[in-house]
Amino acid sequence: MLRILCICFLVLMLQLPAAAQRFSDSVRISLVTGSPGKDLYTQFGHSAIRVQDFKYKKDLLFNYGTFDFDAPNFYLNFVMGKLLYQLSVGSTQRTVQYYEYTGKQLIDQTLLLTKEEQQRIIQFLQYNYQPENLTYLYDFFYDNCATRIRDIFETELSITYENVPQDSVSFREMLDWYVEKTAWIDFGMDLILGIPTDQKGGMREKMFLPEYLAQNLTAYARLDGEPLLAAPEIMTPLRADNTPKSSFLSPLNVMLAFLVLVIILTIKASPKAKRRFDRIFFGLLGTIGVFFLFMWFGTDHWTVNQNLNMLWANPLFLGLLPLLGKATSSLRKGLLLLIMAMAVYVFISWRFSPQEFHIAIIPIVLAHLLRCLDELGILPSL
Repeated sequence: MLRILCICFLVLMLQLPAAAQRFSDSVRISLVTGSPGKDLYTQFGHSAIRVQDFKYKKDLLFNYGTFDFDAPNFYLNFVMGKLLYQLSVGSTQRTVQYYEYTGKQLIDQTLLLTKEEQQRIIQFLQYNYQPENLTYLYDFFYDNCATRIRDIFETELSITYENVPQDSVSFREMLDWYVEKTAWIDFGMDLILGIPTDQKGGMREKMFLPEYLAQNLTAYARLDGEPLLAAPEIMTPLRADNTPKSSFLSPLNVMLAFLVLVIILTIKASPKAKRRFDRIFFGLLGTIGVFFLFMWFGTDHWTVNQNLNMLWANPLFLGLLPLLGKATSSLRKGLLLLIMAMAVYVFISWRFSPQEFHIAIIPIVLAHLLRCLDELGILPSL
């Protein structure tokens, strides 16, 4: 039901007529920040620009975080990294009701602008709301609902940043701040995201996250030497506990249990049973590797490029499958040794690898090394 309400909320926002954008010179413009929720699509929070017109009695949110489910080839574009997002205009009241219903916090911060600066922002939003300017190619880190707002303030208001700290952190670590307690989502993200996600970002890059957009604009942004944002005002209090609950069935625990089963199978099972298991296990690892390869070369998702998880979830496993059981095959032996060498590299390079690996892959790698060694006949005593 919550997902249905969320979709209805987005549809309502998209259906507001363009005529609603006519404003007087008696306005208040503010940054609105929504707190993270439990579901993945809400887990990083949300940002929007609020425009209140006291003369025309309007209270609207300009939101760069919406998309059209009915757009042609929606799911294909999503997979291929070609998903178009768009600016929508919706009722602030509806948004407040939604956040009250879900128990999430909504914070409003007034932009400390002159009337001329206010009109500049409004004109920019009106221009963006024209049909030919409505959509943009979404990028989670560099072009989303929060970075669009940051860029508007930088270009239209010429803000500067003062007393900026010089610390930096990788995009992967920034994501971990929000998903580390959602163990399987954290695991999945670490599997699919490649080396580009490990590049470092500073104060400005952190503003792809709505909470950090508000925090950093408040702390460091200045307009003509004065603060850009007023103190935050709470529109809806945080009532629901949106902290994900930890589970014993974490990826690490599940993979450790899997490793124990592989050890038992290697010691106790018959050669025929082990061969069947290897076909399934190696086939799965090879298929995952092909998926990583497709995401790298077959899509526009730059964050999944150069994924070093292919060193252990190796596409070469698929070439090995028809050779299993052929003990005299030199090609089989060569593939096994090559696959093992790549997996061993994951251990050797763990500390200095350009990509951070999830700790739960260690039992998987140990399991497939054990099975490779057994296939090579190096464990006869077992």
